[in-house]
Amino acid sequence: MCIFEIIAASTDTLRTKTSLAKEGRLSNGEEIAVKRLSKHSSQGINEFRNEVELISKLQHRNLVRLLGCCVKGEEKLLIYEFMSNKSLAVFLFDETKQGMLDWKRRYNIVEGIFGGDQTLETTSRVVGTIGYMSPEYAMEGQISDKSDVFSFGVLLLEIVSGKRNNYFLHDDQALNLVGYAWTLWTENRILELIDPSLGDSWDYKEVCKCIKVGLLCVQEYPIDRPNMSLVVSMLNSDTILPDPKQAAFFAGRSNSEAVPSTNAYETSSVNGLTITNIDSSQFLESMMKSASHQLFFILFTLFTISAAAIDILDRTQNITDGQTLVSPSGIFELGFFGSGLPTKRFLGIWYKVTPNVIVWVANRDRPLNDSSGVLAINDKGVLVLLDRSTNVIFSSNSSNAINPTVQLLDSGNLVLKAQSTTNDPSNNTYIWQSFDYPSNTMLPGMKVGKNLKTGFERSLSSWKSSDDPTRGDYTYSMDTQGSPELYMRNLGRPVYRTGPWNGLRFSGIPEMTTYENMFDFNFTASSEEITYGYGDKQGSSMSRVVLNETGDMQRLVWDQSTWSWNQFWSAPKDQCDFYAKCGPFAACNANDAMVCSCLKGFNPKSQAEWNMRGTAEGCQRRTQLNCSNGDGFYVLKGVKLPDTHNATVDQSISLDRCGNKCAGDCSCTAYASADIREGGTGCVTWSGELTDLRYTDGGQDLYIKVAKSELDTSNTHKTHVVVIAAVTTISILLLLSVGFLFWRKRRAMRLVGRTFFLRDPELPAFDLETVMLATGNFSKANKIGEGGFGDVYKGKLQDGHEIAVKRLSENKYSSQGLKQFMNEVILIAKLQHRNLIRLLGYCSRGKERMLIYEYMSNKSLDFFIFDERRRTFLNWKMRLDIILGIARGVLYLHQESRVNIIHRDLKAANILLDGEMVPKISDFGTARLLRGDEPEINTQTVVGTRGYMSPEYAMDGKVSVKSDVYSFGVLLLEIISGERNEGHLLACVSIRIIKQNAINLSNYTNSKNFQAWNLWLEGNSHKLLDEAIGGPCPTSEILRCIQVGLLCVQECPDDRPEMDSIVLMLASENIILSEPKKPVVCTSVGPLRNGVLNGMNESHSVNHLTITSLEGR
Repeated sequence: MCIFEIIAASTDTLRTKTSLAKEGRLSNGEEIAVKRLSKHSSQGINEFRNEVELISKLQHRNLVRLLGCCVKGEEKLLIYEFMSNKSLAVFLFDETKQGMLDWKRRYNIVEGIFGGDQTLETTSRVVGTIGYMSPEYAMEGQISDKSDVFSFGVLLLEIVSGKRNNYFLHDDQALNLVGYAWTLWTENRILELIDPSLGDSWDYKEVCKCIKVGLLCVQEYPIDRPNMSLVVSMLNSDTILPDPKQAAFFAGRSNSEAVPSTNAYETSSVNGLTITNIDSSQFLESMMKSASHQLFFILFTLFTISAAAIDILDRTQNITDGQTLVSPSGIFELGFFGSGLPTKRFLGIWYKVTPNVIVWVANRDRPLNDSSGVLAINDKGVLVLLDRSTNVIFSSNSSNAINPTVQLLDSGNLVLKAQSTTNDPSNNTYIWQSFDYPSNTMLPGMKVGKNLKTGFERSLSSWKSSDDPTRGDYTYSMDTQGSPELYMRNLGRPVYRTGPWNGLRFSGIPEMTTYENMFDFNFTASSEEITYGYGDKQGSSMSRVVLNETGDMQRLVWDQSTWSWNQFWSAPKDQCDFYAKCGPFAACNANDAMVCSCLKGFNPKSQAEWNMRGTAEGCQRRTQLNCSNGDGFYVLKGVKLPDTHNATVDQSISLDRCGNKCAGDCSCTAYASADIREGGTGCVTWSGELTDLRYTDGGQDLYIKVAKSELDTSNTHKTHVVVIAAVTTISILLLLSVGFLFWRKRRAMRLVGRTFFLRDPELPAFDLETVMLATGNFSKANKIGEGGFGDVYKGKLQDGHEIAVKRLSENKYSSQGLKQFMNEVILIAKLQHRNLIRLLGYCSRGKERMLIYEYMSNKSLDFFIFDERRRTFLNWKMRLDIILGIARGVLYLHQESRVNIIHRDLKAANILLDGEMVPKISDFGTARLLRGDEPEINTQTVVGTRGYMSPEYAMDGKVSVKSDVYSFGVLLLEIISGERNEGHLLACVSIRIIKQNAINLSNYTNSKNFQAWNLWLEGNSHKLLDEAIGGPCPTSEILRCIQVGLLCVQECPDDRPEMDSIVLMLASENIILSEPKKPVVCTSVGPLRNGVLNGMNESHSVNHLTITSLEGR
């Protein structure tokens, strides 16, 4: 936060009342741009602060940088970096300056604009600049990423033509720039659009491509517009582009009205920082001055009327496409929307604050073919959706009602109700409600389950795809047999189950008890119904539960500060959540190396299959039960109870009586409490197989019947010996720990007062005491990794945030010096990208130097792809998402960050995975800055990891962005194959030692696996794919990724593509890839075991935070 007096002194303009933005200069000489928000702005202080926090998180070379803010009284100031060349408009629309922008400069500007990451935003009010707003946003307030695409298309056409969209008129044609461009396109005269001031500097191919992409971006329907990643692909490749459809533009202006009244709107543009204020009354008045504006006025009026939306319909009213119902408090909205199916329209309900989040669809299996749909109440009091031919597309199937009305409630429930005969509104009854017919979303107040009297069931069903609401493959429903529980099924096959309700929660979701301050969970089991629902606690944020198209259950909570939905819980959360992962009579433990284990007294049905991780057949008894010879029970603690579909429930007896009941029933195999409250009551008994068991924190006790011989009752003496030995050992360790902690405390006290602070507002300094408290004084229990440069600890701050603390050891890092350490911290602090690990702060006191990172719950990529068991969790879609995420992260480092950086140590151990498996590049200890005029750097110190270093770097010390490209190529092939590059052979070197007798993953075949290059030559690249990837995989995507990987590991750096091209190759199937040349040849392990590279490499993987050192030749 800045001091107002300092900012006021930096610019005289703040002394006036009219200035909105102005150049200033701080006392240290730094130039700034000060944006002063109007005192009459409707934006409150909380919204202002939220906006500042959001903008401060954005760092990109093509985004203006926010330096700070200032709030004093009614004054609200934003302080930006100063742009000496002001805005693009200053050059583009000034005839005296247009000549300074030749075609090359304009094309580079276009590339810079689309180079940023595209972020979906939504808003409940319309703000923007006339001429740039998409029609669905300006008219209906519906905003999505396609709104930005429309604005970009307008801007692109302005750059090509040198004309403003909203001021432009050509001869006597009443068209804006977009309309004129569309006319030229349809008349095959598109080159007439080119700015004459360009002279002969423009390239025919590039200009035509830009115009066509611009017209694709300004198409009338959002669904027809490409997304920004596709726009990038179109502009960066020579792919054949589709023809644009009708552009969205307004017609009907005369030349005399080309320039709008300055009273209608006022634009203040200073140094490229613009605020536009629109006076709606004057604007409407100016629009009505001409009959030619009647069409625009009608559209604008319809938009204004929709702002005063209604929430109730009666028989005299209806809803057509473009009209909506809004709940009384403006939480939900009902209307028509499009989808990924061209021309198809659906009637649905969405959150007003996020229109892209659809929570209910009426006609999901019978879409309308056009925008002619009408929602109304017919003469029989039935709610119907009719198409153009008055065919009934959707119906409430309700009976006759007195004065029926339809209302959208604040709960999101659409209800058809009849007025009571007493005319008392409070006695109105629901004839029909949308909550009885869920789509893929469960809202607070909604139920899933079964009416036992009528047989009516409520369940969720997924969408077919993310943009197609037709019924998909997954369902989420209540199984009312045995002890009721919820099942997710894929085409009828169980995929996941919650476990039975135990009085407090579902057995398989023990964490539900920690949510009690946020949600009310309601489970009903009576003679009339068995249902489950939930409600939000008073004062809690909005929430919803969604069954998505990929088979994930997600509980999402609205975050008001970031204006987004955050995932609060999801299932299946790990491989043990998948139904019957380990088969019958086996339990799954996600924390064990071998996740499946047979229950006590049981052996695998097929030991050979079990050894090969084939656990589907499960286990069988070692000794059969003998009902007359006193079989017994042992307790399995902390588990999700087995599948209860065929179980028997008796709520009237105690747990002891339940045990006696099971013991006396020869067919009974296990029992447990039906209700865990008050020490356990009720009885659940199983007969036959016990399926889908898993260990879980806070799980229940399950009593399993086994033969008498399986019960261990003869080793009492041995048990006593073990207990005594354990107590003695623990006592010794406790004394040692106390002594160690006392020594550490005294050592820490000696360092008090020797703290160094980094004067950088972007990165906070943590004090040593805070870090020690968070990590339990660096306890061994919190240690999650170690390496040559120090140890890594998991910690938890007092506010509950989990962190990873990288503590650099004195002997390994002290030689770098405080200055170098601080420089490295500053470097990392300047990097912000969703695919880079986030540095939260640092700590430097005395000889202690620590880096504090965000904690990554899923550890590193190598933890998954190189593990026989865990790699099965990574399906192809997840692997491709990880590959794309890494590529985007490296692209940001090379081209899009505020400083251009070469990582120098890209490898699987340095790719961390967050809770949603989003990849984050970590470990910048070896990174190097790259100046804009440096194609490569020569270094005397080679650092890196064998198998990932490019040959020109490993042998000659020449490092460039192509070095990272090589490492990325190796990593890509590892992700596809599930094999380590260095696991087969040693480090890659140059062609000078080509005569060695083996080559690595990217070059050769060994006895077990066909490798990438030979398989490519043979046309069998698909055989490189990891066999652990289950299910169908898109062959074209796999082959494209392998080809990109081989292009990245070519021997000559000039042959390797740059990261922006790599991202496009991976994201678009329309780009034709070149044939890869032979990859780099590498030395074998054998001849160099005692040679050049022996002992040189020291690779330290520290729970996902790694620094690797390698001495040069």
